[in-house]
Amino acid sequence: MNDLLYQSNVRILDIIRVKKLISKKEYQVIKTVLEKERDQGRQPSLDAVETVRDIIQHEILCREFFRYNQIILKLAHQFITNTFSQQLKDIGESEAPKDHRFDDLENILKELQETATDNYLHQRLENIDLALLKRKLIDSSQLEFIYKSAVHLEIKAMDKKFGEIAVKNQFATKQTIDNALSEQTRLYLQSKKNHIIGDILVDQKEMTPEIRDEILLIQNRILEEDWEALLRKSAVSVIQEQEKNALFGAIAIKENLVNEQDIVKALQRQNLERKAFEDNQKQNIDNKAADLKAPQKPRWIGDILVEDYGLSVKNRKKIVAKQLQQKMKIINLKLGGNIKNAHREMIRELDAYFQIHYTKNRLQAFIELNKEIPSSMTSMNIMMWLYQKKITKGIINPAIYRLLENKVKPGDKVLIAKGESPVHDKLIPNLHFKKGDALKPVIVNKKERLASIYRTIGQAGINVNQCFVANHAEAYPIQTGANVIRKKNEFFAVCDGVPSLSEKGVLSISQVIDIPGNLDDNGPRINHDCDVYVHGQILSGKKIKCKELTAAGINGAIVSSEKITVRELVENARLNALGEVHLSSIHNSEVTSLRTILIHKKQTGPAPLHSIYVSRSIIDSDNACIFTDVNITSSMIRARNKIIFRKVRVENNCKIIAGDSLEVIDKKKEIEKIEKEDKRIKEDIQSLEQQLREVFSSLEKKDISNFEAEIKMLNNRNQKTKVDMDRIRDLKKKIRALKKESEKEYNECGDMFINMSRRISAEKKRVAELEQERMLIQEKIMDVYKREKGHPEIDARKAIIAKGTVIQFRFTSQTLASDTTGFVFREEYDTLSRRYEIKQHRW
Repeated sequence: MNDLLYQSNVRILDIIRVKKLISKKEYQVIKTVLEKERDQGRQPSLDAVETVRDIIQHEILCREFFRYNQIILKLAHQFITNTFSQQLKDIGESEAPKDHRFDDLENILKELQETATDNYLHQRLENIDLALLKRKLIDSSQLEFIYKSAVHLEIKAMDKKFGEIAVKNQFATKQTIDNALSEQTRLYLQSKKNHIIGDILVDQKEMTPEIRDEILLIQNRILEEDWEALLRKSAVSVIQEQEKNALFGAIAIKENLVNEQDIVKALQRQNLERKAFEDNQKQNIDNKAADLKAPQKPRWIGDILVEDYGLSVKNRKKIVAKQLQQKMKIINLKLGGNIKNAHREMIRELDAYFQIHYTKNRLQAFIELNKEIPSSMTSMNIMMWLYQKKITKGIINPAIYRLLENKVKPGDKVLIAKGESPVHDKLIPNLHFKKGDALKPVIVNKKERLASIYRTIGQAGINVNQCFVANHAEAYPIQTGANVIRKKNEFFAVCDGVPSLSEKGVLSISQVIDIPGNLDDNGPRINHDCDVYVHGQILSGKKIKCKELTAAGINGAIVSSEKITVRELVENARLNALGEVHLSSIHNSEVTSLRTILIHKKQTGPAPLHSIYVSRSIIDSDNACIFTDVNITSSMIRARNKIIFRKVRVENNCKIIAGDSLEVIDKKKEIEKIEKEDKRIKEDIQSLEQQLREVFSSLEKKDISNFEAEIKMLNNRNQKTKVDMDRIRDLKKKIRALKKESEKEYNECGDMFINMSRRISAEKKRVAELEQERMLIQEKIMDVYKREKGHPEIDARKAIIAKGTVIQFRFTSQTLASDTTGFVFREEYDTLSRRYEIKQHRW
């Protein structure tokens, strides 16, 4: 039980410390004494400990015990009631026993409440939380939960008063305070840690740290030791550095604790330390010039005076206490507290002397002097007047002195206060593409990230009324141009193309890749959905895929595009287009298009007849082919609907096919591959058969008839000599040797015969399969022909077609027996012969 009493006393001490009724140091002293008493087996109540009586007045201790007991009983009542209700709900008990339990609980808590009140009236200390444990209404863990809730409620009560002060003095709106209190509750439920409302408002940029600390000072929630800790903070202190140091030094001089020369030297040393610290932050320290070692942080002037100039720690504490008193006076002036009626009358009279003008966002305040200032006016009078006007930030003391010295004439303005200007966010552009040159431009794809904007966060400013001034971002250094979109801080391409950033920061995408010279293998690889314009020749062996291609000439390229236009020669190339194709001369190339192919001269001015040509090439169109002023040799021209020749000469070894769509052309190409493979296989079969014949002819049957006849003759003799017997034996040996030799040759050739026979059989089977495939494809072609409803024709009215040229339509073909000109060729069905024929119509 002694340990429980110790824990109860510590809980009460914690709440007293949270309410700032004792300092942290005093709390540690009392706790240390209680721990020693517990370790020695003695555990007295708090009022029985002499150290507690010396630090905390008995009346304050009794009051805090009473408030602690009250809030613990209230929270315990709620907790136990909720627990009973949940238990009854879980087991589904009837109403009667439920009412009985609650009645017992009410009686017990009422008794404890009366006991706590009686103890307070008689100034007795009793830990009610121990009574709750003794009666087994709650256990230790539940008491700990209730205690933490009590601490939170105490902090919340003080923070509500904090909010009332902030709203009354227009430091925050009621809505802002309510939102902060809600956020405080949310944070406690989430982390089980307490956050004071002042810190929440500062984090939310709804209040400055200086205003927060001033309200806490008014509430006595910042003790002397806390105030000294605030003074020690450098650069991040809520107290302006110059103000706090000047006030500290003035008090030290006034109290005759330090002479003025030492104060000046201490301030100079602090400035050197601060400069060294800032240089160290920038990694640019010059310790030799400063003649000191750069510390971790610049020291507070109080520490410099103690460590370097002989000020005692006791006297430093005295100065800190005086500075705290002076700060409280200033805060009271700012908030209008402790101002006498005479002062109020004086403040009203000052309105006739001064008029305030503000800059934008009230970052600066100017005083316009209406009339001369009387000699009886003091700087404190002007300060009080400024505070009443809510000008509390960055007051410029030299300006007040100029006013008092009549250095400002009536009608003139003087800067009286200056806030902190906001540091705006900086936007730093970062391009994700490199700038290319004319012959090798940078090409990006659709949806590719082009640029990013990196934001360096600035800081809000504080105006002369201690209100935040929002910081803004600079103007975007990059603006969206053609074919560029922005998503948050990133820019993306809407289409493929060449990116560019203008001098004015406009980022755009050109859908035309413009190359002012030749495009070779060293140039960009083009596989983009945009237009390409090549002023020179395309000499690249790489495949080119684009939207619309325009070039002076093409040599050795594979091009896939929607539309192709080439002004000069296309050589050793393969072109595939979805749209129209405009070409000039073509050599050893293949051109395919789903639309019309037009081959004509592109240059202007007079030119000789047939100045352009098509040679050793294949032209396939799914619509029509139109040739103008062209000489065609050794080429195949195919079009689905129409082939038109204008001033064209078709030389020998040409084939002109009308009526074949690209689908049919693809199938005919498959047939050509099959026929080519069939021809190769048949040649292989002939070669194998020839090899078999040669092997058979090389096999000669060994002639042993002479040997057998001689043996027969010798055997027919009535009397055989020894010579005869030896001769018969030798002949038989020769016969056996010849038979073995023949058998060996037959065995060797037998494997060859078998392998070659199997190969010939497999090749013949493959020939049959190819023939079947060819027949199936041929049937598909016939089905396509039957579905076609157009009437293809070859318009050669203005052309000369040489003898031997093959004219082919869907169902029939014809080889011209002589040179032909002035005809239109069409395929027509002859009802008499019941077959398709090619008809020549004179125009």
